[in-house]
Amino acid sequence: MYEPTPETVKKAFDELFAKFTQEERSGFRQRFLVHDYETFPNKVLLVTLDLATGQHWVVWGTEQIRTYLRQVFVHNESTVLIGYNNKKFDNRITDAILDGADEAEVKRVSDQLIENSHIRPSWRSGEYGRRPTWVGRTFDVGFDIGQKKIGPEGREEKIPEVSLKRWERLNGIKVFRCTVPFDKPLIRARDFAEVERYCLYDVCATAMLALSKEAWNPCLNARRVLVDDYGDRGVDWEMTKPRITTIVLNADERNYEVPADWEDERFKLPSNIRIWKNRDVLKAYTQNTFGQLRNMSSKKGGGDGVLLKDICGVPHVFGVGGVHGCGDGIWKAAGGGIWGLDAASLYPNLMRHYGLLSRRVVGKDRDRFGDLIDLRVKVYKPKGDKRAEGLKLVLNGGFGVMGFEKSDMYDPVNFCSVTILGQLLITDLLEKLERHIELIQSNTDGVFFRLRDKTGQGLETCRKIVSAFEKRTMLEMEWTEFERMYQRDVSNYVAKTVSGSVKSKGTWFGVRHCTETPYLIMARTHAAFNDGEVLPPTGIPLERFAIEIKRDKNSEAFLVDGKRDEREWLDVVPVLSNSPHKQEISVLCKDDGSMSENLFSGISEGSENNMFGGKQRKATNCPPDAALLENIELEDIDLQWYYKDKKEKIK
Repeated sequence: MYEPTPETVKKAFDELFAKFTQEERSGFRQRFLVHDYETFPNKVLLVTLDLATGQHWVVWGTEQIRTYLRQVFVHNESTVLIGYNNKKFDNRITDAILDGADEAEVKRVSDQLIENSHIRPSWRSGEYGRRPTWVGRTFDVGFDIGQKKIGPEGREEKIPEVSLKRWERLNGIKVFRCTVPFDKPLIRARDFAEVERYCLYDVCATAMLALSKEAWNPCLNARRVLVDDYGDRGVDWEMTKPRITTIVLNADERNYEVPADWEDERFKLPSNIRIWKNRDVLKAYTQNTFGQLRNMSSKKGGGDGVLLKDICGVPHVFGVGGVHGCGDGIWKAAGGGIWGLDAASLYPNLMRHYGLLSRRVVGKDRDRFGDLIDLRVKVYKPKGDKRAEGLKLVLNGGFGVMGFEKSDMYDPVNFCSVTILGQLLITDLLEKLERHIELIQSNTDGVFFRLRDKTGQGLETCRKIVSAFEKRTMLEMEWTEFERMYQRDVSNYVAKTVSGSVKSKGTWFGVRHCTETPYLIMARTHAAFNDGEVLPPTGIPLERFAIEIKRDKNSEAFLVDGKRDEREWLDVVPVLSNSPHKQEISVLCKDDGSMSENLFSGISEGSENNMFGGKQRKATNCPPDAALLENIELEDIDLQWYYKDKKEKIK
């Protein structure tokens, strides 16, 4: 575990910038400032850090912040403010400050944003309540790497899929928490110093995220080249990815009006599909309307798929969104000869070759969609040009926005047709390969299999079949050989290539957006590749064993061994049942008398818990035998807790 500093940020940037070509360096015009606010009743703090130089600024007070922002950001078109979750929070604080708010008003806005996160106040620093132009030069890196929806139906809101603190822990960065309460005025000098250190630490962590593999090229650089190339059309830094695609392709809802009865239409089968054995799959997709197919696939409508059928001896579920084929239980194998076959850029190529791009894109722009695919794959990608990442964002976004009713690219018939055609093409390919392979799984854009004839001749036969399929369907299939694979289900597997790289899918083996502790993922992956062997804890920092548990709005505090703990979060670790450090960890609930009794555990008479006048319940996600991270030793940890898998039934 390490602590990010301005120096580590500059070093990371220098290493990435050194990989740029001379042309790319000369075209790098932006100044990236990572920023974060801390708000108190009597003080507001802004910390910024220059991504390229590592220089940082600490600015206290709304008047001073206002002057600073105007000088280095508002009136400087090259400056881009990067933040984490700034779409929901920091941008609104900036707006209030630029509008003239003082410390008390900023704190009021801050509290409102936290307590009523689904409510968005009107913009204040723009003209007539419109979005200020400076917002177009703000970038939310947390929002861009992944989003999720939270909240009740009808009031759902999007937030970053993983919190900054969680990302820090998953990537080996030590988590730093502030002990200064944010609801009380700042008075003591040591509190000012701690808040400054805390805010700078978060800024440095955000900067390291921006420079990471999951953000630098696919998010930050992709957005940079698109703003450079299409900024004159209106593409900016704050814009969503679907909106960028719409602008680049000149989509306009006036070009095509979606019929009100579009669900009554049927899928049109291309003439080059060659499915002979599984005719019932063809009939399911061509004889039912899109509305019927959607209902058959909808769990809300009681459907479990358009069709359930064995293909290559493996059960498959066909639906509107995709096909999934996989047997029951765990599948694992080692020793090589496990092949993965994936369709390159499947959806963009289907849209291009089968005329399934949104009909709201017309004329030369339709042809340009195919030109952009060629430009990315044949020109930019081979020479490592960063513009390849920008075009990838546009091309992949071209599919998703067709299913969004409010988009200028909305075309639900073509949207559904893309996913249906993809399934039929996979079925087509499997029919041709069936006599030659043992299928492991199929999943939307690819398959895993082993050869029946494991000789070179058997592989060559399959390659010829795939080559003929590529020529007929205009798709490109990518081959990868894996040395071993562990498949929990069709959506959760981990596989190691013969060259040693690891491919994983799903939250069971995926670290990026996992809400669990890092050691849990490390343990699962290690066990998958080592026949269930326990991962030795030696040399692994204790922080990577921790499970973060949080309170919710219905709780007053944690109770740890009967004592009240006011923290919003606790880091706990599963411990052996006989550990001397084992602790009782629960949550003290707010109770207005309407909560069901079965939510709570009993409280014994005379216990200290009764002093708080509330009911307690088990802390969510807390293991039955646990202790606070700061109280345990390595030998206390129950390693077996991390290896539990109820689905462990080997095939």
